[in-house]
Amino acid sequence: MFCGKAIMEFQTPIHYSREGSPGWKVKDWETVNALLSYLNPNGMSYAIFEKPDGSYVQCAGAKRRLTVEARIYDGTKRYRHFVFGIGELTGHQEKIQTTQYEIDVDSSQVLQMRHARLILKPWLEGIGFPESFRRTDVTGRFAEKTVVASDE
Repeated sequence: MFCGKAIMEFQTPIHYSREGSPGWKVKDWETVNALLSYLNPNGMSYAIFEKPDGSYVQCAGAKRRLTVEARIYDGTKRYRHFVFGIGELTGHQEKIQTTQYEIDVDSSQVLQMRHARLILKPWLEGIGFPESFRRTDVTGRFAEKTVVASDE
């Protein structure tokens, strides 16, 4: 018990990493939520949460301007890579600042920390991603591209 509240652990520990650290295992949402609160483009500007199969969600930027991406493996060496957004793509590019570089995203993909939490929590708990966020498949951007099926 923590402050009179039971802490629910994940089925399997999640590997957390960030710049300058090889990371460590985390077992519960309360820890993940606390780690997310450190995002800052002048300090720790990204966080990666990886499941044992290699699938991960990464958040980069700061609390009020960040991007959320996911790479999901299908049980083989094939994956799909998504960027999350709100609503339709606008075609207007914006930049998310990190400590080392800027990330170009569509303006509909500039999210806030509350969005990152709404995307990350159900996925870490094994429920999947919420339908309220648009997932744009960007798998083709990666050199190790594999042929994958589309769900759209």
